[in-house]
Amino acid sequence: MKTLPKGLIILIHNVLENISHDEIISALPEAYHTLDMQKIHITPVQAQLGEMRNYYLESLKLEQEKIYEEEIKPLLDNYPDYQVLYFGLAPVPLAVHLGHKIGSLRKVEVYQKHHTYKDWTWRPTDKAILKIEGEPKDIVKNSKDVIIRTGTRFRIDEKDTTELVFNASKEIELYPDKLGQDIFSSSQDLEEYANRFGENLDAISTFLPDCPAIHLFAAVPVGLAFLMGQQISPNAHTKVHVYQFAKDKEPSYTHCFIVNEESGPLSVEVSAKERKYYQELKETFKEQLEYIQESFILDIQEEGKQLENWFEVLDTSLKLERNPFVQQYWKSLSRLDKAPLQSSFINRPTKEEGLNSTNRYYYYTDELFKRLNQSLKTKEELLMALRLFCFHETIRQASHELRSESNSNLIAYPRIMEEVNYQADVYSLIHEFFRKGTIYDEAGNYFQKMIWVLTETMWAFDRGTRKGDTMEVQRINRYLSWYYLLCRLEEGNEQKLEEVLQLLGTKPMLELRLQALQYEGNGSLILNFKDVNPAQVGLWVFHEGKIKIPGELQLQDLILGLKNRQPDKIKRVLKDLILRLDA
Repeated sequence: MKTLPKGLIILIHNVLENISHDEIISALPEAYHTLDMQKIHITPVQAQLGEMRNYYLESLKLEQEKIYEEEIKPLLDNYPDYQVLYFGLAPVPLAVHLGHKIGSLRKVEVYQKHHTYKDWTWRPTDKAILKIEGEPKDIVKNSKDVIIRTGTRFRIDEKDTTELVFNASKEIELYPDKLGQDIFSSSQDLEEYANRFGENLDAISTFLPDCPAIHLFAAVPVGLAFLMGQQISPNAHTKVHVYQFAKDKEPSYTHCFIVNEESGPLSVEVSAKERKYYQELKETFKEQLEYIQESFILDIQEEGKQLENWFEVLDTSLKLERNPFVQQYWKSLSRLDKAPLQSSFINRPTKEEGLNSTNRYYYYTDELFKRLNQSLKTKEELLMALRLFCFHETIRQASHELRSESNSNLIAYPRIMEEVNYQADVYSLIHEFFRKGTIYDEAGNYFQKMIWVLTETMWAFDRGTRKGDTMEVQRINRYLSWYYLLCRLEEGNEQKLEEVLQLLGTKPMLELRLQALQYEGNGSLILNFKDVNPAQVGLWVFHEGKIKIPGELQLQDLILGLKNRQPDKIKRVLKDLILRLDA
């Protein structure tokens, strides 16, 4: 007879749906009913599956890590003789990540909700036999990324994966011999499946020792996803990228995060006092959005009855000698009153509140607010950052049908992403300026402040999602563009509104020549700072219709400024560049 544990640690991963005490009790063996039960609810957010696209899963991953460190790990340490149970209704990427955090040293008994009977009771079924294709068996040097496709209800379309990971050198498939919703009869069945997945991870490490990344596309039950996560070693296995399925997208998967990447400086401690302050900030921002919708947008509608250009309706009395925003590049952007203003940075929406096409939420954590607060010290600056981001996301969605999570697909097209973000940045700055009602002859100073807030917000996101030794090339170019424009405003005579608008109307074209570039598995082109040879770095500019080669610049300082998040170093080099261009 199986020896009973001293007690139970029950992990309730209720992201997509509540899991009640009665549901759990009815699924447990009767012998467990009298044991001590320590329950932990892991709920970084609660929303329906179709609503998860409105959440930044990298941020939810960080919240899960916080729950693990503060609640789960202390219980595991304090109750080593307790049996761990897992009940999960969560997106597959979050389940994989949670399993990875628990690790393989603690055996977990998993329960899976039955689709037919709508309960958590295991029922006998014919055993599914797992079949594997593409398992590495020979040593291959200098191998590229590996794709793993696995599903229990349906097979994953190969095209959906290779469009996202176009440089894979090997593809592995794990499928049961029969596909369906309820094909497992016990936690042990799931464990056997997960163990075979782990064997493939080990085989990749053994036979493809240079493999830079594994890309996991999994259409599996939540409990199985958790157990698969337990198989991912933080040390023995290379980076494992995980993807989320979305049936109405093409391709049907979106990159979420790297499961086994250390957070490092991403995690920041937020005190109760700080959380209260950030909550008050969110409420103030919500009131500002309501005011913008009720007054600013209504004014646009009233004044712009015969006008379609988003820029022309901002102030119908403004007469520009040359208007750069009548070009098709700008003209095609939506008017703000015709674009659903996003409820960015507001509290997590509950299922009762619901989501719809005109009320999109972009939930971000208090940790992001703290990273913003490291440089943006005043409430005014923080609120400006939120407004700029809100305008930015609004126009990306309204004009390009791109939400925050869409970056993971767009990221494989850095030049397009760069243009879209420049459009959105300029759009947000101009709307913020007209919302504020600043005197036109003092526009230069206010745009300087806004650009500073914009770039500091970008740094806050980078500190939250990337290590300091790499940066996406499109992010580098975005920083170069905005620091170049900021230096132009600081050093030049462009202070009146028309002069500032002329400057913003044409995107700066600066390009670094770099020799340490590499593609990540999700298609993003990144610079690895530690591999940069300063002697091989160059900078060219397309200025006033001509190629300009500015000569000797302190480009090593520019690289250090990007790597170490030091804007002053970047600006010093760009100011020197401007002097040479204007000479």
